[in-house]
Amino acid sequence: MNDASFADILKIYLGQNAGEAVLAGNMSRGKSLKVTAAILIVDIRGSTPLLQKLGTDSYIDIINKLFDIVTPHVRANDGEVLQFTGDGMLAVFPESAEAKAGGFTCPIAIQNAYTAAVGADKATLDGDLPASLGFGLSYGPVDYGNVGAEDRLTFTVISAEVSRADRLQSLCPLGDSNVAISGDCAAHLPDGAVRSIGHRVLKGFTEETEVFVPG
Repeated sequence: MNDASFADILKIYLGQNAGEAVLAGNMSRGKSLKVTAAILIVDIRGSTPLLQKLGTDSYIDIINKLFDIVTPHVRANDGEVLQFTGDGMLAVFPESAEAKAGGFTCPIAIQNAYTAAVGADKATLDGDLPASLGFGLSYGPVDYGNVGAEDRLTFTVISAEVSRADRLQSLCPLGDSNVAISGDCAAHLPDGAVRSIGHRVLKGFTEETEVFVPG
């Protein structure tokens, strides 16, 4: 196997940034990539009943079709899929260089994640598939790195805001919306883009989170 094909395989399985880090020898156990980003968690609704109804082969086919719909929306809005987690997806939309240098929340990253989520939600609904998705959107620091035993490693993501995004997606559907957005993200979206549906206590968090949906 030549270096080019090995690099392509790493990018397919680990993503662009993590694949390049592994190829450069920069990712050992305990090391991580650190990024501040808008975070998007996507998950299938009612996955267990759907699996029981369709059987494994048909269920996997549906998952792949859904990911084929969602992933282009992530990439088209400068996002990267970090992880596929069974029937879910984690994507990040990194802060701009200006936001990083200035230490402020990046509205461009949040807008990109919002556009990806709303566009992917519409596309999946238009796809006439026997499954729907929930989308959770948050913002904050993400650590993405290797954990495991000395001779067996896997990539994982450690972030309280990833957990928040996951809890948000689990609330969906919220009325007629499949997209749930944290207050921190909503504050940096254009006027009228979202509306509040009140505060919720999310599992694992002590303080209430104000939840928004597309307006």
